[in-house]
Amino acid sequence: MEQGSSLIKVDLGEYAQSLATALVGKMTAQDIVITVLGVGIIGGGYLMHKQWLKHRSEDKKVDADTQARVALSQEETRRVEVITKALTSRLRPKMRALFHDSSLGIEGRATQ
Repeated sequence: MEQGSSLIKVDLGEYAQSLATALVGKMTAQDIVITVLGVGIIGGGYLMHKQWLKHRSEDKKVDADTQARVALSQEETRRVEVITKALTSRLRPKMRALFHDSSLGIEGRATQ
């Protein structure tokens, strides 16, 4: 244990080795194969689950980014609509006055 540390270091190397030797010494060949396969399946399952969680997390980040971009695009579309309406409402009276000018006909053609 290091000073100021709350972690306790335990060396299980020798104990684990003696435990494994004692267990394997009492097992048949079939028991050893089943144990090795079981440990392999558990280890593989753990690694696969860890990778699945990592990819799921990345997918959620991508989805969140996509949703943010869509929201920004919709907001920009609303802004363009507001500006278009404002410009149209201001230009419409001026356009009518231009088309109803005395030198132009009602349809916007020059009168002769």
